[in-house]
Amino acid sequence: MIVGSRGSTLALWQAHRVCDGLGLDHEAVRVIQTAGDKDTSTALHSFGTVGVFTKALDDALLNGEIDLAVHSLKDYPTQPLEDLAIVACLRRDDHRDVFIPGSQEDGNILTGSPRRARQWKQRYPEARIAALRGNMDTRLKKCRDSAGGILSKSGLERIELLPGDAEVLDWMVPAPGQGCVAVVMRKDHPQHEIIRHKLNHSKTEVCVSIERSSMQAIEAGCSVPLGIEVKRDDVTYSVRGIRFMEGQEKALQFQSLIDGKKADEAIVEAIVNVLAPAQERENKRLLYGREPSHFVGDFLECNGVEVDFVRTLSAEGIVATSPVNVEGKSIIITSRYALGPAMDQLVGNPKQILCLDGPTKLILEREYAQFPFSYYADSESIAKALNPSESYIFFAGEHRMPFIEQYASQNAVDLTVITAYQTVLREPVVDSSITYDGVVALSPRSIKSLLKNNAHLLKDNPSIPMYCLGRETAMSGWKHGFRTIYFPNDGPKIQSLLDILISTI
Repeated sequence: MIVGSRGSTLALWQAHRVCDGLGLDHEAVRVIQTAGDKDTSTALHSFGTVGVFTKALDDALLNGEIDLAVHSLKDYPTQPLEDLAIVACLRRDDHRDVFIPGSQEDGNILTGSPRRARQWKQRYPEARIAALRGNMDTRLKKCRDSAGGILSKSGLERIELLPGDAEVLDWMVPAPGQGCVAVVMRKDHPQHEIIRHKLNHSKTEVCVSIERSSMQAIEAGCSVPLGIEVKRDDVTYSVRGIRFMEGQEKALQFQSLIDGKKADEAIVEAIVNVLAPAQERENKRLLYGREPSHFVGDFLECNGVEVDFVRTLSAEGIVATSPVNVEGKSIIITSRYALGPAMDQLVGNPKQILCLDGPTKLILEREYAQFPFSYYADSESIAKALNPSESYIFFAGEHRMPFIEQYASQNAVDLTVITAYQTVLREPVVDSSITYDGVVALSPRSIKSLLKNNAHLLKDNPSIPMYCLGRETAMSGWKHGFRTIYFPNDGPKIQSLLDILISTI
């Protein structure tokens, strides 16, 4: 039995792992040089052909020079040649990306992947990106000699090169198949089924097959900035996806929880719906669990979606028993419901008010123009604007997203939190004769309120999708019975949620 492999240290490690699984001596490995190995300077996306690292191994299989070929699955084309098949996917290693800090404070961030480059630029717009090629040890050294670089965690771990200061990029969506070692053979090879039985890890195979099928359906190759990640436990698929379109700064991106009992094709469809959305939609109707919003309503209706708003929560203001001295301090207000109670208890003049763009900003402009204020797109943006040398008072609801408080705690920011309002369930009744194509709920309490008198929403349509702002609300939706749930991949942003709605509804 002859095992074909590229000649890099990482490729040989993978081939030796396969040999160990089959009980073969490492001498069974035969090195095959590929086009990507011969040219180590040209950027990979510039080759313009499929199989830069795989075609020579495919040819060796078809010619009978080797019995099986070992690949990093993310490098292998989604459609093997007619006479070849991926017979086994080994148990997936940690498939996340890592940032390797460099020695230069002002320099290039290195990566050979358009997917990594675009995601990094999205998060750090001022960064300069430069190409990175070479074997893993060469790339690691180049990263150290620049401002840093982005590499595969599993690749570094396999050959014991992962540095202690490497930063795991949990927010970066990996490439389809990343972290998985695959074995390719001729379909007519007599050992085909035996090799599969000894090496294949079924849960890994299911997840990476969905990722690669989605990539194929989107018609995206290795040079397209596309990330797809599928995880599965006993009952749930957890999915993330991101795709950058040519000539557009904005990415299509999402996270999702999907029923683990659904067929693979349904998961692929859910991914493709967001990352390659259809342009036409007719007679789509959405139930939105919040007070009416002109911004949201106009946006959805302009994109062909009829929306019904129902109030799920009411806010009751709470005024502290003693006044709050804000002299020289900055105030944070993330909800218009906190604004009135906050202003009723202030003593002194705040240095400034930090608020969210939207109703809070409009009320401040109209009624409290004497106070300087800054507005932000979301709570996470407010958190990142906090200055450790200043003091802040956060007037908030009793249920709130934790970004601001977590950031303040982690960065030694002086932050006092005052509960300025509490929410009460409205428990609306929805017309049971209306069939909805989706339900939006922005908090766990909103879901509870919405379903109190409307069990028919799930009973009549068990597969109705739910849309929410974050994982906590998504998990609450799952507990209440929703089995296809979408939420933004780039934080709790209403605009990101609306973009997902327009893609999938």
